[in-house]
Amino acid sequence: MTCKRPQLSHSARARKIANDSGVVLIVVLWILVILTILAVGLGRKTSVELALIKNAIGQMKAKYIAWGGLIYAIDHIRIDTEDEKTKAYDTLYECGIKLDTNQSAEDLFEKISLGSGYFQIAYKTEDQKTVIYGMEDEQRRINLNTINAQNYKILSHLLVLLGVDDSAADTIAASAADWVDRDNDVTNKPWGAEDDYYAGLAAALHGKNNLFDSVEELLLVRGMTPEIFNVIKNYVTIFPKGGNIQINFETAPEVVLQALARTIAPLANADNGDADNLARKMVRLRAGNDGKDGTSDDRSVELSDLALVATEQAIFLTMSNNRTKVAQFLRVAATGVDQASLVKSKIEAIIQRSNLTVVAWHRN
Repeated sequence: MTCKRPQLSHSARARKIANDSGVVLIVVLWILVILTILAVGLGRKTSVELALIKNAIGQMKAKYIAWGGLIYAIDHIRIDTEDEKTKAYDTLYECGIKLDTNQSAEDLFEKISLGSGYFQIAYKTEDQKTVIYGMEDEQRRINLNTINAQNYKILSHLLVLLGVDDSAADTIAASAADWVDRDNDVTNKPWGAEDDYYAGLAAALHGKNNLFDSVEELLLVRGMTPEIFNVIKNYVTIFPKGGNIQINFETAPEVVLQALARTIAPLANADNGDADNLARKMVRLRAGNDGKDGTSDDRSVELSDLALVATEQAIFLTMSNNRTKVAQFLRVAATGVDQASLVKSKIEAIIQRSNLTVVAWHRN
């Protein structure tokens, strides 16, 4: 007997076809959704990878643009040094550079085009409020490698003026002198520190009895803390390596001039008030008619222009033994910018004027 498959009615066949088509449509839609998700994921991954590649290329370009800025700055130091007139002095505005008539420091160092971007050479003053275009005189700072048992009070006065208490200031300053000197005699007991003190620390070390190789080394000195270091780090240097304290009156921050004047004051039968008044007058004079440091009317600090009382004059004459008018070491902060990616790279270097060599550098 032969079985016959039941015949679907026309309406049933139509419903079956519709159901089958609906299933296929849902499957197709799910496939499209999955493919879309995959495509979006791949697109995002590709976009991220392209962005990373673009950033890496930008970083490389910005780095070499910054290096170009450093070489550019060194060449301007060379030009200045070869000129008998301009090499004889440095101010905040015209430091290590020779400006032509009607030329400004901004003309030389603000957004100088190079390749696919530009560089600029500038730094901020200690209050972080003023940008000065050009190089920074390293001898506007107090040189740690010139601190000794006779003059350590200059570092102590600087610390006190920056808000450190007297006891901690004397400890750090005397210990810095002991760190540099070659003997094991403690400076100004009980403030200083030699090998016996450092050997007794939980993390024992030796007193160096040699020159500082970096400003950060000051963190190893007795009494120094990271908090105090952050306050003082922009006011001290390690260049030149040795010699006597030499500070440029035309470029030093007022607080550095105060510290030097306070150190000298007892020798001139004067007091801290006289020292502070002198420093204030020096800064006011050198700022010129506009009253602003680091502008085109900056001028030299000369005794005849200061209108000093007798005690202030005595301090000035004595502290002039520690004066220099020429920046023998210059700090160059060159920032390179790749315009396509807007990536920045900054190189900061110390240049020795006499031979145009880079004696220290780091890149941010």
